[in-house]
Amino acid sequence: MNDEELAQQQVDAVIAERRRNKQQVTEAEESAPSIREWSIQADLLAGIHDRLGSLISATYATTPGIKRVPRLKPLPRPETAYERRMRRARYREREMLHNWIVSQVLPNK
Repeated sequence: MNDEELAQQQVDAVIAERRRNKQQVTEAEESAPSIREWSIQADLLAGIHDRLGSLISATYATTPGIKRVPRLKPLPRPETAYERRMRRARYREREMLHNWIVSQVLPNK
């Protein structure tokens, strides 16, 4: 088993665990490319794709008669360990705040 297969197994295990715990799994987590397959060329192409999407939206916005401007989603980027850590810290902070509010509103829980 190589490193990429091992990393994919770990990602799959985390997603499966969150589903078991009924935690929300974001779409970006499921579709984000692996950090190993991400390269300078992929980053540049993703940037070009995102900028073209912005230009297309701006063109539609300035066209008379068009009421709904399409918004193109940016391409997913790989998530780094630092970003995962920060996301989990935000989640824990929100969970602690929620638990505190519940304890103030419902003192018996």
